[in-house]
Amino acid sequence: MHFTKLLFTATFLLSFTILLASCDDNDITGPDDPSQVPLPPNFSQMQMETGIFTQGAGASKEAGHESGILAALHAFPGNHPQMAGEPEANPFQLASFLVAMVESAYTLHATYASFFTMNVVPDAVEVSGNEFFWDFSAQDFEAGETIEITVTAVVQDEVVNWTVIASADLEEGGFGEQQIIEGTSAFDGSSGEWSIRFDVPEEGFTYASTTIWDSEAGQLEKLDISTSITEDETGFYQHAEGVYTLDGTNAAIRDGRIQSPEFEGDDYFGDIDITRPFSVSWDIENENGTVTIAEENLCWDENRAAVDC
Repeated sequence: MHFTKLLFTATFLLSFTILLASCDDNDITGPDDPSQVPLPPNFSQMQMETGIFTQGAGASKEAGHESGILAALHAFPGNHPQMAGEPEANPFQLASFLVAMVESAYTLHATYASFFTMNVVPDAVEVSGNEFFWDFSAQDFEAGETIEITVTAVVQDEVVNWTVIASADLEEGGFGEQQIIEGTSAFDGSSGEWSIRFDVPEEGFTYASTTIWDSEAGQLEKLDISTSITEDETGFYQHAEGVYTLDGTNAAIRDGRIQSPEFEGDDYFGDIDITRPFSVSWDIENENGTVTIAEENLCWDENRAAVDC
């Protein structure tokens, strides 16, 4: 299977085509009112307010909005000029990189969640009391594999408990049956906590993430994200985490951390160790902000120029 390759190019899950539910139409039962059927959270519609970075000269723009946890790293290829000298030279660029890493972790979580629940729709559900079931298949045409997916939702007092189980043919290099998603959410998906774990033992590949979120009218107000990817065969490892909040026009990522052997040393931002805990705060309208890393505060103004904090 080509999980790692597709993941790096942000086409892993989007390259699949969803087939119809494997059950017969006559076996499908459900409420007459589709609004009574719980739907999984739509992470793609709950986005972080990071426009000042994607519109500027920072990492996200240079990455071309590439999805995946490596997006920020790809924005800074090996021939990217190193920020030598004073770290205050470009705090906005440093903030862009760190924010892009956390946002990419969330994008990847959203992509996995969307793929494994893509056929969770009211007209393809089986219902038993307060339990809702979906069974369907997804085809990976590049690898020539079929993934079988079962989604279960149990509703209790407007809270939905979700589980997703999936498997692919081991003879074709797939993976054994495993629980991919476990979590809870409000009935309308506006808040909740989802954990995703996906293992391909034959390739030593593991993806794991946990997201706690709270939104209002589709506006993401708080997000706690933690995502890790490992590939034993190549020794690859990368981790990103942070707590995003939005209060009026003030956005921030606190308790941020990115870790990977590729980030060790001073190849990115001079003498700044980007694997240290960090925080970034910015005004989504005035576009000024502060990045704190290694116990040092660095600030930029509305022109993305370094200023005294």
